[in-house]
Amino acid sequence: MKKRYCKLLLLFLVFSNISFSQNSDAPAKKDAILFTCDSFYKVADYANLKKTAETYLAGKSPLSAEQKITLNYYAGIANYNLLIFDTALLFQKKCFDEAKAQANTDFLGKSGMALMVINMQIGDTAQAKLYKKELQAIVENESVPDKEKLLPYLALGLNYQRQMYFGTAQDYFLKGMTLHELAGLTDAKERKDYANLCVLLSNVYRSMNYPDKALEVLNKGKAMAMEHETYAKLWLNSMIEVFTMPGYDKTDSALFYLDILQNKYPMKKQVGNENVEPYGNIALSYINLKKYDSAKIYADIIYTNATKSQLAFFIFQAQMVKGFYATETGDYETAISELEKSKSIAQQVGPELYVEILRYLAKAWQKKDANKSFEYYDEYVEASTKMVKEKQSINFADQETRYRTVEKQKQIESKNLQLVAARKQRIGLIAGLVLLSLLALMLVSFYRNKKKTAKLLDKKNRSLSKLNSDLEEANQTKAKLFSIIGHDLRSPISQVYQFLKLQQLNPDALNTEQKNELSNKIQTATGSLLETMEDLLLWSKTQLNEFKTSVEPVALLPVIETCKQLLQLNSEAKNISYQQTIEPTDMANTDIYFLQTIIRNLLQNAIKASPQNGTIEIFARQENSYLTLFIKNGGIPFTQAQYQQAISNELTTTTGNGLGLRLIDELSQKINATVKFTTPSEGGSQVEVRLEAV
Repeated sequence: MKKRYCKLLLLFLVFSNISFSQNSDAPAKKDAILFTCDSFYKVADYANLKKTAETYLAGKSPLSAEQKITLNYYAGIANYNLLIFDTALLFQKKCFDEAKAQANTDFLGKSGMALMVINMQIGDTAQAKLYKKELQAIVENESVPDKEKLLPYLALGLNYQRQMYFGTAQDYFLKGMTLHELAGLTDAKERKDYANLCVLLSNVYRSMNYPDKALEVLNKGKAMAMEHETYAKLWLNSMIEVFTMPGYDKTDSALFYLDILQNKYPMKKQVGNENVEPYGNIALSYINLKKYDSAKIYADIIYTNATKSQLAFFIFQAQMVKGFYATETGDYETAISELEKSKSIAQQVGPELYVEILRYLAKAWQKKDANKSFEYYDEYVEASTKMVKEKQSINFADQETRYRTVEKQKQIESKNLQLVAARKQRIGLIAGLVLLSLLALMLVSFYRNKKKTAKLLDKKNRSLSKLNSDLEEANQTKAKLFSIIGHDLRSPISQVYQFLKLQQLNPDALNTEQKNELSNKIQTATGSLLETMEDLLLWSKTQLNEFKTSVEPVALLPVIETCKQLLQLNSEAKNISYQQTIEPTDMANTDIYFLQTIIRNLLQNAIKASPQNGTIEIFARQENSYLTLFIKNGGIPFTQAQYQQAISNELTTTTGNGLGLRLIDELSQKINATVKFTTPSEGGSQVEVRLEAV
C-alpha cells in the first residue's frame, strides 16, 4: 500500500525539490521579483506563487529574458500542483520557447521535463514524446556541457519510470549519477541533486523487486541526503519503504528508520504544505506496521493542515491516508466517506493508486453492504487485470528494446570483424598475384586451389545466411509467443484467481445469486483459458512445421455443425440463435482440420461480439471456381484494418482474441484461403472465407 502511494506522488516531489541556482543568494543580492516567488516556492504555497508570478507576467513593467523564463516556469509549476493542467501547459510552453531562444539549457531541461510530465498526465502521449525528443537531443549533443545534461537525464529517467520502462529509467538515472561523480560532488546543489537521484533510482529498483540494489544505491547517497532536511526525509522514507517491501518484510529495520525520522524531524502541529506528503508517508508506514495509535496522530495532523491549505492535491493525500487508516481500524463509515472523495483524483494520478482505493472501498463495504462490496471487488478485479496487462506489455517492450540494442552492438562488432578479415584477404590476394607473376609454372595449380576455396567459401556463406534467417524467424516466433502468454493467457488466469480470492476473503458476504454469478464468471474465464491453450498448442505446432496439409474434398455443413456443437455452451450462455443456409453440395478442396479450426475461431469471435439474444447468419455462395463462406453477426463491428493490426507482430495491437486471429491467418495461408472482414450497412460485422470449390 505505502510503496504504491509514494511512487505515484513522486513527480510532485521532484517538482518541489528541483534546485535553482539563484536560491542560495542572499535577498539583498537577488532580483526582488524572483525572490518573492522563491519564497512562496520554498514553502509550497502554490496559490500565492500562481498569483504573484501571473501578476508580474501580466504587468506593464518590462521584464528581462531571465525573469520571463523563471516566472513562466513558476506559474506553470504552481498551476500543475493546483491541478490546473491546461494553464500549466500554457506557461511551461512559454518558458520552454523562451529558454530555447536564449539557449538556456538549464530551463530547457526543467520546462521540458514539466511539459513531458503534464502531457503524460492528461493523456497527450504524442506531445509528451516531442518534448522527450528535445531532452534526448540535449543529452546527445556533445557541445552541451555535462553539467547542463544532469536535469535532462533526471527528466528522461522519470519519464521512463512513469511509463514503467524500469530498465531504461535505470540507465538514465545511472548516467546522471555518473556525471555527478565525475564532477567531484563538491558543490552543494550537485550534492542535493545526487541525493535526489539516489532516491529516484532506489524507487526504480523497488519497482523491479530488487531490494538489495535499492539499499545499495540509497547508502551511496546517505551522507549527501542528510545534509538537507527535505532530502533526509525522502531518504529515510525510502529506507522504510524498502524494508516493508512484500516478501522482504524486515519490520525491525523499518521501525529503526521510522524512529530516526520521528526523533530527528519531530512532528509539528502546524506543518507547512511541503510536509503534508512526508508526514503522510509516516502515517502510512505506521499503518503498514499495524501501529495504529501512532498512525492516527500523523493522519489527523496532515488532515487538519491539508484542509486549511485548501489545495486540492494535499486534501486528496490526506483523505486517502485517513480512509486507509479508518478501514484498517474498523471505522467503515469514515473510510467510505474519505475514499469516495479521493477516488476521482486517484484516477488522474495513476492506475495503481486507483486500484488500491477500489480494494479498500470493497473491504470497507463488506460489513455494511455485501452487494456494494461485490461491485467494488468486481471493479477492482477489472482495473487490476487491465493494469497488469499494461505493465506486462510495457516491461516486455522495455526488455525487447534493450535486447535489440545489445543485438545491434553485436552486429556492429561482427561487421568490424568481417572488414578486418576482408582486408587481410585482399592483402593475401595481392601477394598471391605477385607470386603468380614470378611463378608461371604454378598458375594452373593455384587457379584450381583458388576455385575450390571460392566454392567452399560460397557454401559457408550460404549456410551462414540460412542460419541467420532461421535465427531471425526463431526470434519472431519467440516474440509472438511471449506476447500471447502475456496477454491471452494471463487475463483469464488473473480473473479466476481474483474471483476465488474474493470468495475466500468473505464467503458469507455473498448470497446465492452472487455466488452463482461468480461461478458463471469463473466458468467463462476457465473456458476462455482452455480455448486459448488449445489454440496456442495448434499455433505453436504450425510454427514448428509439425502440421502438414492434407487437401481433399470437404463438405462445409458437417464442419460447421461440429463447430457449433463445440461452442454450444458459449452460444447458450448468450442465448444465440443461428440462421443457416448451407447446402450439402457446398464443398471445397481444403484440409478439414485446418478449416474446422478457422471456422471455430470465427464463430467464437462472432458469439463474443453478438449481443444477448442475438442471431448469427451462416451462408455460402459459389462463384466460378471459388466457394465463399459468410458468417455475420449484429454485434460490435470488426473491420479488416483491425484484423490486419491484430495479426501484426506489434505487441501493442494484441487484444483478447489476438491468438485466435493469428491462428486464423496462419492456417488460412497454409490452405490458400483468404479471410476478409466487412461492415454491413445495417450494422454488425461480417467475415468472408474464400476457398477453392470442388
